[in-house]
Amino acid sequence: YLTKEQMLENPRQSTNPDDRAGNRLYTANLTVSSEFGESSRAAVSFLYGRKNNDFDFTTTYWNSFVDSTIDTFGVTPSGALDFTVFGRKDRLLVGADYYTDKLSVRRFAEIERTTETMSATVEKSTIGAYLHNELGLTESLALGAGGRIEQATIGGEMSSGGSLVFDDDTTHNASAANVSLTYNFRDKSKLFAKFGTTYRYPFVDEQVSYYGFGGDQVLTNLTEEAGTDLQLGGEIAISPGLKAGLTLFQMKLRDEIAYNPATWRNENLDKTQRRGAEAAVAWKPCAYFEFAGNYTFARAEFDGGANDGKDIPLVPRQTASVSATFVLPRGFAIRLGARHTGEATLGGDYANAGSRLSAYTLADIMLRYAPENMEGFDAFIAVDNVFDKQYASVGYWDGMQEAYYPSAGRAFRIGASYRF
Repeated sequence: YLTKEQMLENPRQSTNPDDRAGNRLYTANLTVSSEFGESSRAAVSFLYGRKNNDFDFTTTYWNSFVDSTIDTFGVTPSGALDFTVFGRKDRLLVGADYYTDKLSVRRFAEIERTTETMSATVEKSTIGAYLHNELGLTESLALGAGGRIEQATIGGEMSSGGSLVFDDDTTHNASAANVSLTYNFRDKSKLFAKFGTTYRYPFVDEQVSYYGFGGDQVLTNLTEEAGTDLQLGGEIAISPGLKAGLTLFQMKLRDEIAYNPATWRNENLDKTQRRGAEAAVAWKPCAYFEFAGNYTFARAEFDGGANDGKDIPLVPRQTASVSATFVLPRGFAIRLGARHTGEATLGGDYANAGSRLSAYTLADIMLRYAPENMEGFDAFIAVDNVFDKQYASVGYWDGMQEAYYPSAGRAFRIGASYRF
């Protein structure tokens, strides 16, 4: 990490300049789908991913060299059926998900990776099933309801210096349900209300501590997040080329998971809540120009406990973005954009006693090429953070010092795709 002064002076500097890290990511997916008449469809997707990481910590404090691999595999079958109930349109969606994640870690004493000092294996398997039904009560009014059940087992083992440190696992069981009411009117306009329950299981590296600095274990007392979510809103087509939307939301959570820099562990927080509004506008006055903008105000705070009413760390109250796309001849288009993020409390500062992460605004530009005579082909080159703004979206405070992790400056991306 850097201090705030170091970050502003030179965000590329390092107090440990000989340290390095690298990663390589590979992903593949295959989806097979079929239609049965005009009223039913089925599909199954197979997903695979591998991420290789290597770290060289050459300082006296760390003195470790780490290689890790994360393999992910998933199978997600789903189906949809359209039919009528008492003369009203009805759509039923059903599906299931199965995922496995395996993390393998090896730590060495020297950069040549000859002497192994620690090894760990962490595995997570998740299986879930869901259904959702939407019934047309009238030509304009639709009632939706759905639910999901899921089980996840997270466990692992770790050895250090030839001795077993831990071999343990924990299982989570959770479910969620939602109900919604949507009223469609005019051309592509609607009003909606939605209420549901929600949950989130710990990620693999949240549930298991395997860093080799003491206290390593499967954190069996770390439970899943759970809560309720209420949304009220609408989208209105003001004119054929202009659409605006507004959503009011409130989410209440218990056992939200967050990293505590004072204990070096992920922990469940006291009850929290998020309340706010999201607004969006899209304007396309002609085929050669398009504008889009959105703004979110979110008040995220503790809803009980010692920090009742305090801001949740690392959650900005305001975010916004705008973009303008210009369609050029010969299949070219250029998009100009800006992203704004408001200030936020440093991670770990539950009492809101320290400094705050500063607000920042970034500018982006993208050139896209999709020629009409090459249907399915799309290529782009983009520059993010055009003006090389210095900022940090992550920082922590442990009660004694502030630690900032500078975000990337100007970045370049290039890509191409072909659909057939």
